[in-house]
Amino acid sequence: MTTFREWSRSDLLGLERRYRRDLINRISGSRTAWLLTTRSLDGTANIGLFSQVVHIGANPPLMGVLFRPKTDRHQSLDNIEETKLFGLHAVHTDRWQDAHATSFAFKASQSEFDECGWQEEKMPGSDLPIIKDSLARIVLEPKEVVHIRSNQCRMVVGHIRSIQIREDQLDSDQLPRPEDWLNVCGLDLYMNNQVIDTADEYRKNEPSH
Repeated sequence: MTTFREWSRSDLLGLERRYRRDLINRISGSRTAWLLTTRSLDGTANIGLFSQVVHIGANPPLMGVLFRPKTDRHQSLDNIEETKLFGLHAVHTDRWQDAHATSFAFKASQSEFDECGWQEEKMPGSDLPIIKDSLARIVLEPKEVVHIRSNQCRMVVGHIRSIQIREDQLDSDQLPRPEDWLNVCGLDLYMNNQVIDTADEYRKNEPSH
């Protein structure tokens, strides 16, 4: 007989803070570990680790990034609001330690490029820092910031300005092949991707409407 462990809402609220945080963070499953790059007005390049990145729409091409409530520690959102540009980077699974290090509490004057071993290059025609070691890159311009009143988080909706994907990360249909892309589940459980199959054959039998 299959058994489940259950937590009611009151149970969750009564849990030890760190355990509750980790449980609720992990329950939504693994996602690509995106490294988000910005540059401050004083010229400091910044990298932040984000996993709450979602597809918003393809026409126009939009993606959303969830930000925690503002504190002095988090410079990424300030930089986005000031410079109106940011980048998202997928990186190889073997760089998980360097990716995780970008979540450490560095000072605003410190660059994660210097502190965490990432190589920087600039996007042509812009001051946006780009991660040279990345497998895929997305450059976005913020279009709107949605304030989530329930917990003071913010969703930045970005208009995709450009996409770059390494040739060896594309399949025969020229679509992303993210098996090598670093994934994270919750705050610190790093994972890779494994392809099961493609649903192309099933789509051929899909009823028309």
